[in-house]
Amino acid sequence: MGPSQAEGPSDRLDGWKDIATYVGTSVGAAQRWQRELGLPVHRIRAAGGPVLSASKRELDAWRTAVEQATPGLAQRIAAEMDPP
Repeated sequence: MGPSQAEGPSDRLDGWKDIATYVGTSVGAAQRWQRELGLPVHRIRAAGGPVLSASKRELDAWRTAVEQATPGLAQRIAAEMDPP
């Protein structure tokens, strides 16, 4: 698959809710991951105000890198944000 196909409309997620759902956590945990672990999100200026988006491909690569560096870290942070 070429670069233009990898970043097509189906690769893009818009807003914290879609991003959090894709990575399997709450909005609060996803925001914390962005601040503390560098979750790759993009803020784009638009006429109606800023738009937040993320690439599924970038999120998958980020998740793999975080899990390889610190196994179980993402789950521990999610558990802190979303106690049972």
